[in-house]
Amino acid sequence: MTLGSKTGLNRRTFLRMVSTGAAALCLASCGGQATTAPSTGAAADKVPSFEEVLDAAKQEGTVEMWTDRPDIQALYQEAFNKRLSTNIKVTGFNLRAGEAATRLITEARGGKPTGDLLQPSYDIALDIERSKLFPDPYPWVEVFGKEFPAIKDSVEHIKVPIFKGRAPTMRDVLYHGVYRTDMIKPQELPKTFEALGEPQYKGKVAFDNRGTPLEYLVIVPGWNEQRIIDLARNIKANAPRFFPGSQQVRDAVVNGQAVLSAAGDVTEAKQQGQPVDNYYLDPTPVNTLLATVPKTAPHPNAARLFAVWVSLEGPRLLEEKKIEYRESLWQKDLVTTKALYANRPDAKVYYFETPEQVTTSNAVRDKLAGILTGTG
Repeated sequence: MTLGSKTGLNRRTFLRMVSTGAAALCLASCGGQATTAPSTGAAADKVPSFEEVLDAAKQEGTVEMWTDRPDIQALYQEAFNKRLSTNIKVTGFNLRAGEAATRLITEARGGKPTGDLLQPSYDIALDIERSKLFPDPYPWVEVFGKEFPAIKDSVEHIKVPIFKGRAPTMRDVLYHGVYRTDMIKPQELPKTFEALGEPQYKGKVAFDNRGTPLEYLVIVPGWNEQRIIDLARNIKANAPRFFPGSQQVRDAVVNGQAVLSAAGDVTEAKQQGQPVDNYYLDPTPVNTLLATVPKTAPHPNAARLFAVWVSLEGPRLLEEKKIEYRESLWQKDLVTTKALYANRPDAKVYYFETPEQVTTSNAVRDKLAGILTGTG
């Protein structure tokens, strides 16, 4: 089903509607699924050992991971199996987080779940939670802490209380800008989001026509809905070039269609010799993605084992292969984390800390698109 053309709903609105109906159906249709023991939550009488989970993962033999980068699954599979002396198959589909959640909920309603691992942001995680599909608390540190000591930091990096202990961090999405180093000097770049509305940047900025990342400013003290909407109107009045998504915004700068942006990451393009670089606006909001093994996962032990490995060691593997440079600010040795603090040693980053902030951000997002496209 194509949501926009056939229903008039955007994917996030559809998720909010579907999740309500899915909750009543998914447990009845999926709760009887047999899984390889031990598939345990924190409430179980006995916390499984790492060796027990490893053995169960080997028996399950498969992880189906739904992300927007299926092209790197073969690389992951080889490195993961080498690291843990396993022979587990890593499969999946090219699904963005919202698409993955929609499929998860739909499959739960049909009683035939296939997804083992998703990486939703907090807003999509709330939809999964409403559907009764978000995992229960699990003893991540107790099970995996000896083999993967950094799992403690990963779990504690989750700030929103209702998700604590239920998933480790998959990665962060750090909202900063990118620019053409041959078209503007570093000292001429905007220092704040509000500066994007100033005359010297008129017609030079690539911007997401949905308004992203302005909705994330709700997590910053002193920012409210009206201030964000006023900023959006100022940016629109400054004649930016609009593109349908952060990736397209980034590409517009790399290709020279715009001088700078307020979103995207060009670490890889810079490494390849392109005249581009990242720069950092104040304030700096961060959206965290959760390594989520849903309640309906057919291979829960293999999925948890893979989730821990891919979130902790996957980013370094991608860096070594010069494939992608991911952001996880609690991992201080990553290229992107070091770049942030090299450029802004006193950088203050802000995270979602309450479900109410997530809900407010969604409401602001819904209004921003209308303002920027002229329909609101």
